[in-house]
Amino acid sequence: MSFLKNLEWRRAEKGFSKPSPTNPIPDIQQILTAIHQAPTSFGLQPFRVHVVTADDSKLALSLAAYNQPQITQCTHLLVFSARNDLDDVVDTYVKNTNASDAVESMIRHSLSNTSHKVHWAKHQAYIALGYALAAATELKIASCPMEGFSPDGVAAVLNLPHTLVPTALLALGLHDPSSPQPPRYRLPEHELIHWTTEEPTQVKPITSKYRRATPVRRRRTLSEGLGPLKGTGEKIEG
Repeated sequence: MSFLKNLEWRRAEKGFSKPSPTNPIPDIQQILTAIHQAPTSFGLQPFRVHVVTADDSKLALSLAAYNQPQITQCTHLLVFSARNDLDDVVDTYVKNTNASDAVESMIRHSLSNTSHKVHWAKHQAYIALGYALAAATELKIASCPMEGFSPDGVAAVLNLPHTLVPTALLALGLHDPSSPQPPRYRLPEHELIHWTTEEPTQVKPITSKYRRATPVRRRRTLSEGLGPLKGTGEKIEG
């Protein structure tokens, strides 16, 4: 029951403590194992994770993330990047699993019907991010998931190939009890979770502009110049 109990302890850390002899750098190997074992569609794992511990690299990354202090304070910064070369992803999967022609055809057909393939790959990366947060919660390692950064800036610092699109950051480290935390907000469970226990009498198709996928903009190469840093959004709070 430790995981469910620790959910009430977990916060999006606003500040991390410095390691010390009595409070050493946390061992995150089990978190990385959770990422590795996380489920993804067809088991393709269309993303990569970079673990950044060098102070100079974290400082450079903080400039691409609007100087959010967690990036330089944390002991480990995980950068989740979605892959946009999905044909190569499938080729590797088929080769390594000896997948049958029928399985390969099913996977390729499914991906061909996906209108925004990078968005699909990002969704898979977020599953792994969720598993990383769950593992950190189980281990009581402080964490802060973030989206507020320039993908181009992060890619430039890490010298990522054009096939990787930075998607989310996860700062890991030591909880700082002196760091101010805003009130923890959650909707009442009955407002958030709805049960459907009766068969519908009539099903009507619903169309909504809010359910349409947003087109994905191609990430510029370094040769094209990064230009002004444009972020992907704000921190994932809570």
